[in-house]
This record gives sequence, structure tokens and C-alpha cells, in this order.
Amino acid sequence: NDMSLVTLERFNKLRFPDDPVKLTKLQRWCRRHKLPARKIGGEWYVNLKEFDSTKHVPKDDPAEVVRLVVERMRQHG
Repeated sequence: NDMSLVTLERFNKLRFPDDPVKLTKLQRWCRRHKLPARKIGGEWYVNLKEFDSTKHVPKDDPAEVVRLVVERMRQHG
């Protein structure tokens, strides 16, 4: 239900209190469906319940970054 929908600012405070994510990055994550979010009247809202029940990778996934770097090195090696 919509009770678990929070604004990006609130989501940031609740899930990344010590190291907030830039709003532009959160919005990009929403657009790329990396967050369980939807747009209501021009504002993004994240579904907290859904976020907590699925294993989302906070920030940038180091393993994914390493994989991309290795791929790139292979291509240009």
C-alpha cells in the first residue's frame, strides 16, 4: 500500500543517514528501476517495504564496478 511510499529526501535520511546519496543519483536510480519507486505528480517516491524486502545494493556495488573494470581491461588489453 501507499503507506510505505516516501520521498527521496526521506528515503535518504532513513536508509543512508551517515552517507546520503546525491539526489540526482537517487533520481537516476529511480529512472533506471534500480529502486522500487514511482513518480507521483513529478516527485519520485520509494516503496520502503519493497526496498527492504528485496536485496538492493546500496551505493555502487563494488563487485559490479570491479567486473566492469575487468571487462574494460580485457577489451583494451
